Amino acid sequence: MPAGFANSARSLPASLLPALLENSLAGVGYFLPLTDEAGAVHDFTIDYLNPAAERLLGPATPGQGLRQWLPANQAAGILELLQTAWFAGSQLVERVVGLPLSGGSISLRATAQQVGEGMLLNCLPVSEAVLAAEQEARQQSEARELAAYAEANRQREHLYNLLEQAPAMICVFDGPDHVFQFVNPAYQALVGARPLVGLPIAVAMPELKGQPIFALLDQVYQTGETFSAHEMLVQLDHANEGPADLEQRYYNFIYQARRSQQGDISGIYVFAYEVTAQVEARQQIERQNELLEVRVAEGIRAAEAQREAQQADLRRIFEQTPVAIAILRGPELVIELANAAIGEIWGRPPAGTLGQPYFQALPDTAGQGFENILAGVMRTGQPYSINEAPVTLNRFHTGQPRQAYVDFTFQPLQNEAGHTTGLIAVGYEVTEQVAIRQQQQKQQNLLHSLFLEVPAPIAILAGPTFTYQLVNPAYQLIFPGRSLLNRPVLEALPELAGTPVLALLQQVYTTGESHVAREFPVQVARTEGQPLETVYFTFTYQARRNELDQIDGVLVFAYDETEQVRARLSMQANQQQAQQLADELSNTNAQLTRANADLDTFVYMASHDLKAPITNIDGLLQALRHELTQPAAEADTETVLRLMQDSVQRFQRTIKYLTEVSRWQNVQDQPITHVSLPEVVADVCRDLAPLLAVTGGQVLLSPDSCTQLLFAEKHLRSLLYNLLSNGLKYRSPERAPLVQVRCHFNQEQAFVLEVEDNGLGLTPEQQQRVFGMFQRLHDHVEGSGIGLYLAKQVVEKTGGQLSVASKVGVGSIFRAVLPQPIVKAERSH
Repeated sequence: MPAGFANSARSLPASLLPALLENSLAGVGYFLPLTDEAGAVHDFTIDYLNPAAERLLGPATPGQGLRQWLPANQAAGILELLQTAWFAGSQLVERVVGLPLSGGSISLRATAQQVGEGMLLNCLPVSEAVLAAEQEARQQSEARELAAYAEANRQREHLYNLLEQAPAMICVFDGPDHVFQFVNPAYQALVGARPLVGLPIAVAMPELKGQPIFALLDQVYQTGETFSAHEMLVQLDHANEGPADLEQRYYNFIYQARRSQQGDISGIYVFAYEVTAQVEARQQIERQNELLEVRVAEGIRAAEAQREAQQADLRRIFEQTPVAIAILRGPELVIELANAAIGEIWGRPPAGTLGQPYFQALPDTAGQGFENILAGVMRTGQPYSINEAPVTLNRFHTGQPRQAYVDFTFQPLQNEAGHTTGLIAVGYEVTEQVAIRQQQQKQQNLLHSLFLEVPAPIAILAGPTFTYQLVNPAYQLIFPGRSLLNRPVLEALPELAGTPVLALLQQVYTTGESHVAREFPVQVARTEGQPLETVYFTFTYQARRNELDQIDGVLVFAYDETEQVRARLSMQANQQQAQQLADELSNTNAQLTRANADLDTFVYMASHDLKAPITNIDGLLQALRHELTQPAAEADTETVLRLMQDSVQRFQRTIKYLTEVSRWQNVQDQPITHVSLPEVVADVCRDLAPLLAVTGGQVLLSPDSCTQLLFAEKHLRSLLYNLLSNGLKYRSPERAPLVQVRCHFNQEQAFVLEVEDNGLGLTPEQQQRVFGMFQRLHDHVEGSGIGLYLAKQVVEKTGGQLSVASKVGVGSIFRAVLPQPIVKAERSH
């Protein structure tokens, strides 16, 4: 028995339940199942109908079948409800049943529950307004659930830690195959050390095949309806000893659908307790009671117990319904019954209000207009509904008066003579929904005022027709003579038809991706009827979304840049000829700048490299004068002359290298043609044949390399000669030199040439200096120090880049990126 009736049930007269059934406006019936030869329930017989049920559904005879009592189209909904509740056991099943009549139809809110050997049916007519209000409340509830889903995900990890320590058996299934995603220790103990996580339940617990578990999980996953089992028999292989040793145990458990943030079912939560000991104890008691009942000759006490159980069932149904309900009797509106849901709205336990007049039990509701409403229902006998009615309630659990909003229907209760003797109050609290809507309206008003005050042009286009919902003054100034507000774009500005503007709006509205345009030209008239003019706009189109994250319009942030664009275009037109001359001058200056830079580098390097041998020769001349003054026996003129000869040779060699650099810099640009890379590599290898023979080295061209490229053949040969000869000369003494050549086209369709050797390698400091003029980084090999300098000049003259990646003791990779100026060279793979 619910807590609200615990103290009052003993004082109720025995005649209360019959009187309640006879006078109730709700239709109440008790039906017994009819089974066929296979034991399936195919119909129900009428055991009892109260007057309200006969008024709603028609008179009937006890023992008459439901299919005989009602026409097929009327019986279908009630029969389906009774059959569903029969298979649900003691679980209460609720439906809104449409009842076709000859003059139309009515909707009945009906509940069914197995009570004893039969089914208890409870039904009450409901209006379409009530159904619509309930539907809206459910939709709003679902929206709140979605909003809470993200927060729930953040708390899930913390929850899992708590679930690990919970004494109940808890697991989480994922997907339609019910894969174990989480199992707490209590649940794992069901199967010992057998693995569960990551396995479908059909694989992890095969002994459940043939038992109801798999079908129940599928039902919850498909329908989303929570399933509660009370003392269900489950056979499990606890000791993992095989099907022959399954243990029979009983469990109370709940299967509850797990939903994603979008509201889709993604899995199932399972909460279970083992009640085997309680069930076995109760079963033993039940067997003893059955023996006792056999011995009892009279059935009076059994009938009384059954009647009390029925009363308890009725009270439990009344108490557990999620709709707030109260029954008020007499002219003073004495609270006869009140369930927990209405107690939540009142903010006080319902039991404390029973037997008191309504405005005495709830004095804080007096003076708020309810006196006239309730008195009107009692006087006229007509139902009265209120929606989102404000009411101030002094709730005990807060201790402070608080304004709430409620949806209520007051239904009159009438006796057999048609006199109104009381009323039923049925409703919901909608405070949260009203508060959310008020907050949204407040934010919308604030945003509206900000849009109107901001100096930048802003407009809001609503719906797929892009109707001007808001136009701030700055935006209206762009079209001072046009009417825009509350008109679709093409109606307000018909000249935009056929322009890209509408397509851009539709793209943003469809995809949700913002679009930014700068100085976008549009042919429009600023004033109605005036000629079109080219107006330049910089604007942003951004999708607007509603509270369900659905796109319902487009936000427009625009700037009129016509004057600036026209001024710039005029300036560009005036400067076009001057720009052409400037471009020619710039090209000439660039060529002179490069030439000067090369000349500066050349002069600096020449002076630097000639200074050392000249200084050396000068010093040797001083030494020779000194030696000539010495006696012939002591003078060492031969050594000084030999050193002078060496300095002269170095001087001549430096002049030769400088001549080579100067000659290359003065060479005219070579013609660009299709060059065969394999042929050039083979030609260079023929020139390097003596060096290849001496070193025992190899030069390999990668077979998947490009076959042709657009480049000056002479320059390509010079580039490859320098890179290949360096790879052979600066070899490692520990291995034979191997130089690999490969190439490919990168994403920019530039030719990438790579030469990789396995030689000495370069330190990071050496890599910084390797392309400088006269830079010799290894003195044990004969060289001029200008090869890589010339190679880099070859590459950079064409707009390319030459780089090196090296590791000491491993080798180096020289990479040249050569742009292709005319057409893409053919690739061969």
